[in-house]
Amino acid sequence: MKIKQSWLAGWAGWLTGLGIRLLFGTLRLEVRLATEGTSPYDPTATERFLYCVWHDQILVGTFARRSPFGAALVSRHRDGAFLCGALKVMGMAQVRGSSSRGGSRAAREAFEVLQERHIAITPDGPRGPRREMKNGIIYLASRTGCRIAPTAAAAKRAWSPRGSWTDLMIPCPFSRTWLLIGEPFSVPPDLDHDGLEHYAGVLQRAMDSLCEQAARLAAGQHVDDVSPRDGYRKTAA
Repeated sequence: MKIKQSWLAGWAGWLTGLGIRLLFGTLRLEVRLATEGTSPYDPTATERFLYCVWHDQILVGTFARRSPFGAALVSRHRDGAFLCGALKVMGMAQVRGSSSRGGSRAAREAFEVLQERHIAITPDGPRGPRREMKNGIIYLASRTGCRIAPTAAAAKRAWSPRGSWTDLMIPCPFSRTWLLIGEPFSVPPDLDHDGLEHYAGVLQRAMDSLCEQAARLAAGQHVDDVSPRDGYRKTAA
């Protein structure tokens, strides 16, 4: 049932977020970094990143640990009020807008937020297609100068309830869970359409590779290019 009143959706989101947070507090989370200083939970980090995360994996990055230094780009769609309520449980700020609604305003607001917080962006949301890169995050990186950090998550045991276009991954209680932060990269300023398309392809390939590594970890497979201590290493070309 759709909640039409935004204030009611916000409260419903807050209660849902609290329930998810209690569940995720039981997880055995392992954060693996390709580069030191890229953890969204590190209070000593000085650089702010644009974390790229697929829509179906967003719960792990936002609810596994409290992140007072984080923010999320949230659609202006009616369901966005629900998500904003859930994010408040984790102390995360919200930037409202998307590539189709409020994009210019969102870019201006994001520039201000990035002075103090990281921003998580789901480039395949809010309408899909699933795990298909859109140009919005590249545009924002080009205009703000912030580096993009590819992100992937997986769990040893998880639920995947059916959605309209994506299956949201919800780790089971006490499950071993991985959050991988890939090698961050910059894009040139003021990219034109062709430039945006090019770097969207670069990010797509990085995300595909990182998600494959996360899935292999969850399946109990040996992954040569993941450091056993603090992060994964990119396989040499």
